[in-house]
Amino acid sequence: DLPSLRRRQRQMCIRDRDDIYLSFRSAETGYLAVYMVDDAMQTYCLLPFGSEESGIVPVCADYRYVFFSQQVYQNTLRKDPNQKYYTQCPFELQVTCVSEMEQNVFYVLFSPNKFVKAIDTVNPESGLSELPFADFQKWLVKMRNFDPQMQVQKIDIQVTRQ
Repeated sequence: DLPSLRRRQRQMCIRDRDDIYLSFRSAETGYLAVYMVDDAMQTYCLLPFGSEESGIVPVCADYRYVFFSQQVYQNTLRKDPNQKYYTQCPFELQVTCVSEMEQNVFYVLFSPNKFVKAIDTVNPESGLSELPFADFQKWLVKMRNFDPQMQVQKIDIQVTRQ
């Protein structure tokens, strides 16, 4: 069973090379973006993926979205085929750990209003967009001041080598 980044769960502990997924559901239609900040204070845009120019993922009200795991999506769909489920992500997410323990923070951003993504650069090796944490923080403060309806959920993830 894969660890899930759930809205109610604000901290989780996982092991090096564990696969994780994000399950998301909203009562209203809007837009979603997901960022991860690692121990080195580098920020990665996980959703939308890579060089997608929109900067946000549109989400519909009352759909359950499963990101980063085709396996979880397929299992969920089999359990309840009458529910509205959706997956949109070209990659599986595996968290790695270089030292004995690392602390990562996932930022799940949702707004009923469109917003622009942070200015970043696509890393040719990983395919992920990245930027320094200080730049991400400035962008996030600006977006939240501009859009008081933007919701930000921080999820702390402790990754260990054991």
